[in-house]
Amino acid sequence: MDFIIQKSLKLVESGLVPDQAIRAAIRALSKKRLIQEGRYDPEQGAQRYMDVLNIVKIAEQCPEVSFWLPTREKGLINQYVRSFGDFPSNLTVRVSAAMVDSAAPAGFLNTSTVHKDRDAQGYECPAQKQGNKCQDCRACWSRDVHNVSYHQH
Repeated sequence: MDFIIQKSLKLVESGLVPDQAIRAAIRALSKKRLIQEGRYDPEQGAQRYMDVLNIVKIAEQCPEVSFWLPTREKGLINQYVRSFGDFPSNLTVRVSAAMVDSAAPAGFLNTSTVHKDRDAQGYECPAQKQGNKCQDCRACWSRDVHNVSYHQH
């Protein structure tokens, strides 16, 4: 699933495939229940402002799919919010803490942290107890969960 999302981002950016084709492909996958949630890779997702704009474009074109963007790129996220306001309702952007056991970044509605020697902050990700899988947990995709704390592995 993550592979499909990353490829869709690269196709939008390249301009080789029309936006309508990307939208149709993601919708088809959604209807077949092959993709209900999309997660962008934090290492490749939003490295440039254009990446953020393309991620938003995909989310806007596929409102039936929930997207989650974990990122440490506070400046890019602030730039988008200053320019456009909030992100689409089906795109949850989680700004990540820069260091293990550090506080959640201030000034963002949705954040993530990693804990090792300290207690979890906010919602503790259950993946460590579930074979490192989300299973039925969707906290990362939910704007109602302000901080998700992952155990360092």
